[in-house]
Amino acid sequence: MKHIWLLLLISVITLSNCKNKYPSKKVHEINFSKNDTLMSCDFIFSNPKQDSSLIALKTKYNLDSLTKKLDNDVEKVLYLTNWVHKRWQHDGNHNSGTNNVLEILQRAENGENFRCVEYGKVLSACLNSIGIPTRTLGLKTKDVEYTEYNAGHVVSEAYIKELKKWIFIDPQINYVPFHNDIPLNAVEYQRNIIDKSSSLKLKDFTGTLNEQKAAEFTKWIGKYLYFFDSKLDNSKTGSSCQNKSYLMLVPLKSNFPKVFQIKHKMDYLLYTNNLNDFYKAPIIQ
Repeated sequence: MKHIWLLLLISVITLSNCKNKYPSKKVHEINFSKNDTLMSCDFIFSNPKQDSSLIALKTKYNLDSLTKKLDNDVEKVLYLTNWVHKRWQHDGNHNSGTNNVLEILQRAENGENFRCVEYGKVLSACLNSIGIPTRTLGLKTKDVEYTEYNAGHVVSEAYIKELKKWIFIDPQINYVPFHNDIPLNAVEYQRNIIDKSSSLKLKDFTGTLNEQKAAEFTKWIGKYLYFFDSKLDNSKTGSSCQNKSYLMLVPLKSNFPKVFQIKHKMDYLLYTNNLNDFYKAPIIQ
């Protein structure tokens, strides 16, 4: 009997030691398959000319007028990222409790502040309303299952037709990462951080951020660039694929995380190790 109690005590101590209050700051090497995609699931978006909520958002805030003189979609992304960034101050503890972007913006005008989640939602909707397919992107640390707080961050990724690629956007902090003047997606950004690339630059609508700020932001974001997830059907239909609503990109040789911050089940996820599954071109309904 003493041996059983001893084993139970050791198990409890071991489990408690696996839990962390905050995530590790380490940036991990990550690799993915690059095989041709065999996944039938797609990233689906509403037609902005037919979606009434996108039309209402674009009309109320004159988003077409604000961006019509800009030369290309990357400039439009930078402009609207800056515009959304300035709507409110970041408050990581205040959940809006809604997906209604017009409501979030109205409440922000009334003085409320919100989380990174709301920045991602609002920017994605604004860009979608002007015809740039944009998804809200969840970032999660390697130790997401065993960390109590701050194991995730939310940003956006926009699909730039001229470049035929997705690009990373952080509207909370207000920047897009570039390498040799080409905007990067989240995985490319992570690779540049790991490689300590001297060609990595962070830009906002006014230009390139100074080296000190860029280094600060990059150091902070690095730990979150491990698991990546996004909703598959971003249209009003909100349909699932294989009975899951989100796709998570998981590094090779990593376990599929099933829990967020110890107690929140992530049972809505479909998993892939393939970059081409996660970065396929969007479909507009």
